[in-house]
Amino acid sequence: MSVQVILDILHKQSEVYEQLLELANQKTPVLVSNDVQQLNAILQQERKLVKRSEELEFSRMQHTNIFFANMRSHYRLGKLSDLIKAVTNADDKVALSRYHRILVDLLDELKRKNDQNQQLIEQSLSFLDFSIQLLTDDPNDEYTYKHPQSLAYGKSQGYGLDIKR
Repeated sequence: MSVQVILDILHKQSEVYEQLLELANQKTPVLVSNDVQQLNAILQQERKLVKRSEELEFSRMQHTNIFFANMRSHYRLGKLSDLIKAVTNADDKVALSRYHRILVDLLDELKRKNDQNQQLIEQSLSFLDFSIQLLTDDPNDEYTYKHPQSLAYGKSQGYGLDIKR
């Protein structure tokens, strides 16, 4: 079996990861602007690309394992790093190493961007929770001002604000 099939799969994987990274970059301003419709459209595209990515990874691992089986090699996990070590053709080794670096870089950048977007989502949820708390606080709670030198001030420790609940 030729390494070219695996190289073709790696090329397709890099394209999918680039598309995922582009969507992650598009998602950031959408999250900031709270555009739910646009966010749903992006998430739908992401799901399709993630599914395609999983299919490509499964195919790459299968072809890598077939390559190792044909070589009667002890490698059986389908790792790209193991394939790079096992390939004897210099051009194939260079191409595999190049794709390995490209994929690692793309995945690192994608993880960084997704972490950033996750933080934006968490901040948005915290703000929503805070807003809900403001809206649902009991309006019957009494907040009254007490002079700091009064006796009640020493009991409440509230900088002139006595909270009765």
